[in-house]
Amino acid sequence: MTTWQILDMWSEDTVLEALDSNATESVVSWGAWKRMDVFREAACTYTMTRIPFPIFNSFMKPRLPAGSASNYVDMSVTLAQQNNVPVMWWPGARPSPDDLGKTLVSRGFHKMEGLTGMAGWLDRTNVSRETHLDIREVKDEHDMADWCHVVCPAHEVPEQHRAEWAEMFLATGFGNGSPWRHFVGHVGGAPVAASSSFVGAGVATVANVAVAQDYRGWGFGHDISSVPLKLARDAGFKIATLWSSDQGRPMYEKMGFTPVCKGAMYLWTPE
Repeated sequence: MTTWQILDMWSEDTVLEALDSNATESVVSWGAWKRMDVFREAACTYTMTRIPFPIFNSFMKPRLPAGSASNYVDMSVTLAQQNNVPVMWWPGARPSPDDLGKTLVSRGFHKMEGLTGMAGWLDRTNVSRETHLDIREVKDEHDMADWCHVVCPAHEVPEQHRAEWAEMFLATGFGNGSPWRHFVGHVGGAPVAASSSFVGAGVATVANVAVAQDYRGWGFGHDISSVPLKLARDAGFKIATLWSSDQGRPMYEKMGFTPVCKGAMYLWTPE
């Protein structure tokens, strides 16, 4: 894992680069899972498995040399075909070339849901002071099962890949020794909300925020998102970042986050 200094300067360039680098470092951490190979190149970082779930087979942070985009996109398809898996490209906040999306579509990729990159000063974020949730940090496989019970349906992780999703995050470790921290909120002993924190590229990010269908609209998304923010603030981080769906964006804006860019994922699937 790369060692980063805490980012304490806000500019368009630094925040966008931190968004991309943090997301990439989070995926690199999954290399602790023996079923995933991680490849880091100057042009891009990518992962590959033999599991037919696109998140496990992803190309991140493209900084492709001039004129090489088609070659890299074709290479990703070739790898996917060899392993008989779908593959996903995540151009992120600052793709190079900036028209990479057009190349991906021309090679048979499908443009998926757009996301909004957001950032905020941690000392200005509006975090929950009280909550009706019983919030616990994930410490073992039982806790991870509760976390997955909430996160996987909300993030459309197919049933057949949920055990692998848990296995991957278990491999990254727990507590202070891991850049990942995971949290579960319970009501009456049942897991109903979840979130994660990842630190990298000098910032902390909020990820995997989810609330069970029957418990939405009660403010639990705000409450469970507040936990990673408090943790990052206490650890001395200055800036937090995240990628939000259109549905989640209003909540994060109320929490003090500012939209800084748009991003989209591109998916290729075997015929």
